[in-house]
Amino acid sequence: MATEKKCIAASTIDGLVSSSEEAIAAKITSMTAEEVLEARLMLDPKFKEIASMRQMVVRLCQEVDHH
Repeated sequence: MATEKKCIAASTIDGLVSSSEEAIAAKITSMTAEEVLEARLMLDPKFKEIASMRQMVVRLCQEVDHH
């Protein structure tokens, strides 16, 4: 799996720093503990693989039920 790299864009205007990091921090602080945990797990490659396999099993079960 390819590692996703994030580029943090920041600009300084008259000594003030405006960046996407601030937006990310604001979003994180508004998240519940469960959402933060899920977001951290989604960064783990093994968790991504397990989640992908779970989705595949769900799709296969739905396909079997359909036929």
